[in-house]
Amino acid sequence: MNKVIWLTGLPSSGKTTIAKELNKYINGIILDGDEIRGSYISKGLGFSKKDRDLNLYRVAEIAKICSVKTNVICSFVSPYNSTRQEIKDIIGEDKFIEVFVDCSVEECIKRDVKGLYLRALDGLIDNFTGISDPYESPANPDLILDTHNNTVDECVFSILDYIGYYDNVYEMYIGRWNGVFHNGHDYIINQKLMEGKSVMLAVRDIKPDDNNPFTSYETKEMLDYYYRNNDNVKVIVIPDINSVNYGRGVGYDINEIKVDREIAGISGTKCRELLKNDNIEEIRKFVPSDIVDFLLKKRG
Repeated sequence: MNKVIWLTGLPSSGKTTIAKELNKYINGIILDGDEIRGSYISKGLGFSKKDRDLNLYRVAEIAKICSVKTNVICSFVSPYNSTRQEIKDIIGEDKFIEVFVDCSVEECIKRDVKGLYLRALDGLIDNFTGISDPYESPANPDLILDTHNNTVDECVFSILDYIGYYDNVYEMYIGRWNGVFHNGHDYIINQKLMEGKSVMLAVRDIKPDDNNPFTSYETKEMLDYYYRNNDNVKVIVIPDINSVNYGRGVGYDINEIKVDREIAGISGTKCRELLKNDNIEEIRKFVPSDIVDFLLKKRG
């Protein structure tokens, strides 16, 4: 399941820097406070509590929508406990990870390259968190990052450890999936899933043709839909490949999955023809019903 990692903390505490470094690993979407404030999403909103809350609720709704497809990293001061609880309710407790980026006001002032803290201290900026507005530290965050005493890398690895980034070691399947994912594919993948392994499906990015009528990203969407309730399956798109090569002692095997004659006899070409000719009753003998329903829905 994709997560929404919500970084909260004082201005200049390190939220944006951590978000950018973290995204190099999880390859999701970053929603950043400064960027959102400069967009149409925040048009007409100031920095009163009411306006701050409205801005963050809008961001939470966007994050919730985006999290259907990918991980989302949100970097916002979000100073109020009640507001963060509402954000959690919007996104969903099972997806929401609250990360408190903990840094003292004194250290934040030293890091503030824009000079906003000094302007706030001089009374030139109203409603500035940490000076003229309060920051309510999370009572029970999922994770606390001490950015005064820890490096950016240490903070990022703390998040990766928390979300179990390094816990899964995958069994990879590379293929084109022949345009229609069928029971033969399902069979070989289940061999590893039944062993309790995590599976990565690597879809080769090839140009569609008569034999492969779907783009790689349409195929990924199909597989994501089929395995939508299985957190042990991850689907990625990779460039097309000519061969798989490795040296000695690299720490993994290359295996051929043996299948029964009945499974081996399932033809991707026949499945495509059945679908093309709208022979839905027959294709359901060879293709999982979820996949058939998905393809019919896509065709309208």
